[in-house]
Amino acid sequence: MKTWLKNDKIQLPKQLLCQLVWAEGEELEVMVANKKLVIEKASDFSEGTLFVRCFGTFSVERNGCEIPVRNKKLRELLAFLAVENKKYQSKPFLAHTLWPNSDKIHAMDSLYKLLKYFQRHNSHIWKLPVEIERAGIRICLEPEELDLEIFRTLYQLSGDADLRNQARLLYRGAVLERECYEWSIISQMQYEIMYENLNK
Repeated sequence: MKTWLKNDKIQLPKQLLCQLVWAEGEELEVMVANKKLVIEKASDFSEGTLFVRCFGTFSVERNGCEIPVRNKKLRELLAFLAVENKKYQSKPFLAHTLWPNSDKIHAMDSLYKLLKYFQRHNSHIWKLPVEIERAGIRICLEPEELDLEIFRTLYQLSGDADLRNQARLLYRGAVLERECYEWSIISQMQYEIMYENLNK
């Protein structure tokens, strides 16, 4: 029986890829259904309306469908960048924030591996507006693409009862409270104060 497993990865022959109209290097999803191995093209999340949620649970959505970010550290990195939207973060600072218990060299090495993983997937699947430069890294979300930005705008206009209610509905819990990131505590406090003011 022919095996396509190598180094814990499935490597399909080029001839089979051509027959199935798949390209070499194309992202594929593998699952087990009814005791059969099912391989299909990964969903394309590159088109449509982007929306990032930071209240309660972190999520990235396109057209209302969540983009699966299974790597926990990548999820944390994207969450941090979203909270600090459009602000460049230095790589050493991010490395220390994401791997606080590692020494500088190991933390930086882990960050570079994570960025390489992100770029490989982002270039043809997610297409998130993340800029990676020598000086640092940032995500550039438009105000309507981030729940925190929308909440701040509604808060500033909360003299209007309807806008005040919209802000309350948008607040689905403290910032990233279900993710348990230590660095998110200050942001949690800032938005909790605003939320409390809406309910006075």
